[in-house]
Amino acid sequence: MFKILILQAWYNLSDKALEKQIARDLMFRHFIDLPLSENVPDHSSIWRFRQLLNTEKLLEPLLEQINIHLETTALTQCGLENIKK
Repeated sequence: MFKILILQAWYNLSDKALEKQIARDLMFRHFIDLPLSENVPDHSSIWRFRQLLNTEKLLEPLLEQINIHLETTALTQCGLENIKK
């Protein structure tokens, strides 16, 4: 589920738009390891997961770690931008 939030940040999608994008984009499904035979998480599940991470004060530290990793592996130079908090 965390990979879904990464996609949301990279593509600046709302929860509903993200749900629709996962349903129709094979690249998104592949990135989050979601087979075609499984249902897409609905927008309220995405929202609840993000809220849980925020409540537990985990979202920002996790995104920060991903940004550090992107910077140290020079992926930001390849076109991947830092994830906005």
